[in-house]
Amino acid sequence: MAAFVLQRKIGFFVLESYIPSMLIVMLSWVGFWINKNSDPARVTLGVTTVLTITTIATISRQIIVSYLKALDVWYAACSMFVFSALLEYAFVNAFVRREKEKSEREPPESNDLVNAHTHAHTQIYSYRLHTYINIQTVLTVIVHIYQRVRL
Repeated sequence: MAAFVLQRKIGFFVLESYIPSMLIVMLSWVGFWINKNSDPARVTLGVTTVLTITTIATISRQIIVSYLKALDVWYAACSMFVFSALLEYAFVNAFVRREKEKSEREPPESNDLVNAHTHAHTQIYSYRLHTYINIQTVLTVIVHIYQRVRL
């Protein structure tokens, strides 16, 4: 009677799969400490970590089997963490935009007449600029149509 003892050395999997994926997940968490108004930094970090974890998971599937492996579950969990960090950025961005729009619509809360005058002047100026752009656009379209009809 023969006895077979099979052992797998996990050092390769730890060094090639688990540690890099843990570092990528931790790198995605750095986005929580980046200023919420730093859009390029947060987007770059989020998209890069999502793409990196996807690439690492794809490369690790060298041996194709019909069942679920522990490494597949690990990468699914890592992907979920990294994607949820990117999703958090989307929520923060929407919240910041909503707060900015809300603060632009509200008049200043102080009773200082200088601040109120400055706020009113800014609104009038932006209204004039907006009206000027709309009138200029309309006139450009009318001139363009007139030139086409003449031809």
